Amino acid sequence: MQRDAVSAADFRARYESINRTAGISQVTARVLNVLNSGARADVLYEATLRTVLFGDLRREMTMPLVFAEGRWTVAWTDGLILPELAGGGVLSLEVSFPSRGNLYDRNGLGLAAQGEAVAIGVRPGAITDEGAVQITRFSADHETLRPASEFQPIQYPKPDGVISFDKLSSVFLSNTNHEEDQPVHLKLRDPSIPIAVNLPLYAEPAQRYCPAGVYEVVTADNGQPRFQINAQNCVHCKTCDIKDPAQNINWTVPEGGGGPNYPNM
Repeated sequence: MQRDAVSAADFRARYESINRTAGISQVTARVLNVLNSGARADVLYEATLRTVLFGDLRREMTMPLVFAEGRWTVAWTDGLILPELAGGGVLSLEVSFPSRGNLYDRNGLGLAAQGEAVAIGVRPGAITDEGAVQITRFSADHETLRPASEFQPIQYPKPDGVISFDKLSSVFLSNTNHEEDQPVHLKLRDPSIPIAVNLPLYAEPAQRYCPAGVYEVVTADNGQPRFQINAQNCVHCKTCDIKDPAQNINWTVPEGGGGPNYPNM
């Protein structure tokens, strides 16, 4: 390394800072090509930085070499760590923590608990090779539902009225109100799907994920199951619109602005 490029202390501090920020656990390099022109040479190489947070970061970079005093030295710049650091660029990692506390059920399972999330931003116009960019698609909530045959039904204890309550009592406390003669604001794209598809495959999950008992599977007069929507109980959480595995339920704004009204909040 050229002595006038950077001091040994600054060189070490720069690499250690990047290593801590990115959580780098391993670095490997592979030489791709070497161009020699007298007392100067350029080494094209691929560097792989293995990180604990972001997976592998791969970059193709060029290392300039200068022949002086009988030996080759590196004309070092910050861009040899990552190309994005050239010209004074910095690498930063921001960590934020929620201010709320954790919520657990009576069995100690987390209902809402602190966790870790990693967000990576992309600067528009800064991607020179869009074909090399790999975009990871995360599953939508409704796509993660698995067949009921893979599970055993949970036998919940009856609500004790102290720390656990039945659904209809909770709906009453929400002061939910919809006019009885207003059009149903919970619409099915295909009315046959709840019984024909969701019931045999998922035991019709709307009966369980709705916190207000809006959806029920009842027995019709002919002895066959029938999907019933109690739209007047809806507390407008929109869970059904998000969670239904067939994306068959469409929550719409109710006529007249009806819905929950929490007077004690």
